Amino acid sequence: MRRLLAACFLVLAGSALAGPLLLRGGIVHTMNEAAPRATALVIDGGRITFVGDDEGARAAAGPDAPVVELGGRMVLPGFHDAHVHPMSGGIRLLERKVVSPTSADFREALRRSTAMLNRFGVTSIFDASATPALLDAYHEADRAGELTVRVVAAQRVDTRRGVEQVPEMVALRERTRGTRVRAEAAKIFVDGEIGEHTAAMLAPYADAPGTGRILVEPAVLDALVMRLDAEGFLVHMHVMGDRAVRAGLDALEKAMRANGPRDRRHQLAHLGVVDPDDIARFARLGVGANFTPHWAQAGDPAMAPIEQALGRERSRWIHPIASIERTGATITASSDWPSDSMNPMAGMQVAVTRQPLDGSKPPVQPEERITLAAAIAAYTRNAAWAAGEDAMNGTIARGKAADLVVLEKDLFAVDIRELHRVRVLLTLLDGEPVYRDPAFAWPESVSATPAAPKGPAPLPR
Repeated sequence: MRRLLAACFLVLAGSALAGPLLLRGGIVHTMNEAAPRATALVIDGGRITFVGDDEGARAAAGPDAPVVELGGRMVLPGFHDAHVHPMSGGIRLLERKVVSPTSADFREALRRSTAMLNRFGVTSIFDASATPALLDAYHEADRAGELTVRVVAAQRVDTRRGVEQVPEMVALRERTRGTRVRAEAAKIFVDGEIGEHTAAMLAPYADAPGTGRILVEPAVLDALVMRLDAEGFLVHMHVMGDRAVRAGLDALEKAMRANGPRDRRHQLAHLGVVDPDDIARFARLGVGANFTPHWAQAGDPAMAPIEQALGRERSRWIHPIASIERTGATITASSDWPSDSMNPMAGMQVAVTRQPLDGSKPPVQPEERITLAAAIAAYTRNAAWAAGEDAMNGTIARGKAADLVVLEKDLFAVDIRELHRVRVLLTLLDGEPVYRDPAFAWPESVSATPAAPKGPAPLPR
């Protein structure tokens, strides 16, 4: 059913391109293990219709198809930001102070933030905390054809209430479903922050009394997660302390036992510190581990108080990206913008080095560095899986949406300390440019403005 709905979406959403478009002469990293490398691809009707070599692409596109000359530049699937706040961040971009944002304010904030996301090659986002007012703004923007990213929005769960709020969330999910937006996730704040001693810990803090606290009673958390899981929501939990991580995993495991086997895409986000006994549970349970790579560096302002609060022994397990990735679990990456840069290349650099971008400090827990290939997967294929979009995008393959990014250089050929400087030259959504560097040549015969979605049409459930 997921693949059928995705196929319907691709047909109905369409594109403004009239006929095939050929992109050739590039370094195409497909993130598709069956065919990982190519030099060319063909786009038609918003979909990828061919991936392979230049000669095959020319034959597939036909002699009259317009051509984009890649000139050895890198092509990747469009980036996903798996935990971001585009509305609240966008409000800050409005230059003027906004106390009570109107729908028009939210729409303008969204236009500004998504323009920045597109400039960094981002084509899909996971809004990590969406209120009904924000969802209405998303829905209005979607209906007006203004959305230049795909949006999975997480409705914020009120931890003061219980399962009685879930029917309201189901109704809001259905009411705001559109072509490029769906409110099919649920966000639960399980604890606070380590540096503020409000994260829930298994043992007392090293520099203060107490262990923090869980923000929602365990019985209420278990019941909420069980009901949300039964209703098909993507459960997304904020967990910083190791006790919060365990509570989140426990709640998900209980829901899985109660509701039976099915395709699930739940995530625990941030993972400030994880107890070693819980590392392997992510892969065993099929739970995504959502990290904000920017935070895993010595230069991050929050790192010193976190290390002080945890002490030396527990600090070994701060943001254990590699340890969880080695178990076979799905690692996803996010910016948590506006708290950090939304540039995926900067996030990749920190994930690979665990150092500040300028390399001025030694790596934090260097054993938790991951490979560049794993970092790219976290921003593409893995994040698409977590958003339930993997049948549609996340890899470059025939039949998938032409959500693509063209970079000025091959990331695998760049000095790892220069990753954050690599520029995006072109971002395509459904085969249409939503960002193009003025210096990057684009065929004059091809539309250069984003296509308005022809909808509403269903997205995969």
